[in-house]
Amino acid sequence: MAKTTSERNRVWNQNFQILCAHPIDSTITITMKTKCSVLGKIKFEAHELINQTSLINGFFPLLSEGGKPKPLHLQFILWFKPAELEPSWEKLIDNGDFKGLRKATFPQRSNCNVTLYHDAHHIPSFQPPSHGHGAPRNLWEDVYKALEEAKHLIYIAGWSLNPKMVLVIGLPQENHYFMKF
Repeated sequence: MAKTTSERNRVWNQNFQILCAHPIDSTITITMKTKCSVLGKIKFEAHELINQTSLINGFFPLLSEGGKPKPLHLQFILWFKPAELEPSWEKLIDNGDFKGLRKATFPQRSNCNVTLYHDAHHIPSFQPPSHGHGAPRNLWEDVYKALEEAKHLIYIAGWSLNPKMVLVIGLPQENHYFMKF
């Protein structure tokens, strides 16, 4: 997601803005690594970031893969900023000439379409906390419709993809079919 400019200089003094949308029960993992090995990891529960006035600041020990502390420490400041407090998001979303999110991991391509989903498996009565436009879309229904109506390549990108996943195809009011990817 973010990479320092130099591996040799261990004082970076760099800022990273990482746009994300994860549930409050997620774990935030910061991994320090070189090209050849993992130096260590630091883990926080997302709710800690919310509960501590949205700021975590200090020196933190790096943990080995087994979770044991190493003699290495990392100093950083980590904070959370809700999307509704970020004025540039509203301008990007409301502007009819949408060019994609700045500094996003995957930029929007020309002649393509990117749809952001709050959660892939929300129930029909779910209402997201933000002031979005209209009702939330259902990922699985949109995937079903895209596969049914596909004339060209469909590209689905996300944080993770399980290659053994079985998609149950069919809207709630229809018969269901299974498709294995």
